[in-house]
Amino acid sequence: MAPFRFFVTAPVFGIVVALLFLAAEPSELASRWTNLLLAVTHGITLGFMLMVMMGALFQILPVLLGVSMPKTNSLSTLVHLSLVIGILCLIAGLYSINRHLLTIAGIALAFSFMLFFTALISRVPAMRNTPSSWAIRLATLSLIITTSLGLSFVAGWIEPSWFENFRSFTNIHMLWGVIGWTLLLIMAVSFQIIPMFYVTPDYPKWLCRYLPAAVFVELVFVSLSQSSSIVGKLSLIILTLTASIYPAYTLYLISKRKRKSREVTLWFWSTAMISFLIAAVIFLWLLFYNGVYLARLELIMATLSLLGFIMALITGMLLKIVPFLVWMNLQQSWIKNPARKMPLSNMQQVIPNPQAKRQYYLFMLMLALIIILMSGFQAYWLLKLTGLIMLANFSHLLYNLMQAKRLYNQLAHELEANQEPS
Repeated sequence: MAPFRFFVTAPVFGIVVALLFLAAEPSELASRWTNLLLAVTHGITLGFMLMVMMGALFQILPVLLGVSMPKTNSLSTLVHLSLVIGILCLIAGLYSINRHLLTIAGIALAFSFMLFFTALISRVPAMRNTPSSWAIRLATLSLIITTSLGLSFVAGWIEPSWFENFRSFTNIHMLWGVIGWTLLLIMAVSFQIIPMFYVTPDYPKWLCRYLPAAVFVELVFVSLSQSSSIVGKLSLIILTLTASIYPAYTLYLISKRKRKSREVTLWFWSTAMISFLIAAVIFLWLLFYNGVYLARLELIMATLSLLGFIMALITGMLLKIVPFLVWMNLQQSWIKNPARKMPLSNMQQVIPNPQAKRQYYLFMLMLALIIILMSGFQAYWLLKLTGLIMLANFSHLLYNLMQAKRLYNQLAHELEANQEPS
C-alpha cells in the first residue's frame, strides 16, 4: 500500500508539533508571527495535512478517476523522502530562523513538489471526465499556486531582499491552501465517498459541476483584487458564502443518511463542517472589525480552519480509508483462493469502534484547549496540558494506523501461506 508511508508519517509530525508545545513558553503564542507558531503551523499544514492528502492521491486516482501515478512505488518513495526532509528542515529553520536549514527545506520541498506535480499532470489527459476529476484538476492547480507562494516566502526568509513584502501575501497563501487545495480536494473525494460509505443521498449535479469551478474563479478574483478596497471585501464575502455551501450541504446529506448507526468517523465529518462554518462567520466579522481582539480572533479562526476543519476531516478519513484499504487488499488476495474463509468479515475489525471513539474525544479535547490558548488564556500549566493532550492524540492515531498495518501484514501472510497450489 503505497499511501501508507504518508499516512503513518503524518501523526509523527503531529508528535513533533506536540513536543514544540511542551517546550514552549506562553509568550510564544502572542501572534501568528512568533517563531513557535510559524513552525507549528507548517508542521501541521505540511507535516500532517499535506502528507496525508498527497499520499491519498496515490490511492484515489485509480479508484475515482481510472488512472495511476507512473512508477507508483519508486515515485511515492522519492516524494515521501524529500517531503520529510524538507518539512523537518522547514520546522527547524522557522523555529530557529536558520537560513541554512531554510535553504535545504526549500530545495527538498521544491524537488518533492516538482516530482509530484509532473507525475500528476502527466495523468490529467487520461482522467475520466467526472465532477470529481475537474475538482481534482482545480485542486492540483491550487496546490501549485500555494506551494509556489510558500517557496517564495522561504526565499524571503533566507534573503529578505528577494521578497521584501512577502508577509502581505500570507493571507492569499492561506486562502489558496485552505479553500483552493484542501476544500476542492475534499469536495472531489466526498462527492464519491459520502454517499458510498455513509449511504446518504447523492450530492446534486449542479453542486458537483459548478461549485468547485465557482470557488476557484472567485479565488482568482480575490487574489487579483485589493483586499482592503470595497471590491476586495465584496469578493471575499462572495467567496466565503460560496465556499460555505459545501459544508452546509454536507451536513444536510449526513442528516438524511439511510443508515443511522453511530458512525464515529461521521462525528469527525460533522465537526469539520461545523468548524468551517464558524470560521467563515469569524472571517466575515474580521473584514469589518479592527479592535483590540483582532489578533486573537485571527488565531481562533486559523485554529478552527486548520484543526477544526482540515485536521478533523483528515483524521476521520484516515480512520475510514485505512480500514477500507486493508479490507480491499485482503479481499484481492483472498480471491486467488476463495475456498478459504475471508479473514476479515468487516472493516470495523481493523480499527474497532472504541478506539475510534477515544481518538475523537482526544481530538476534541485538544481542539478545545488550543482554542482557549489562542483566545488569550495562556497559563503555563494550560500550555503544558495542551502539549500533553496533543501528544496523546497523535500518539493514539499513530498506534491505530500501525495496528491496522500489523493486522494487514499478519492476515496477508496467513492468506499467502495457505494458498492452494495451482
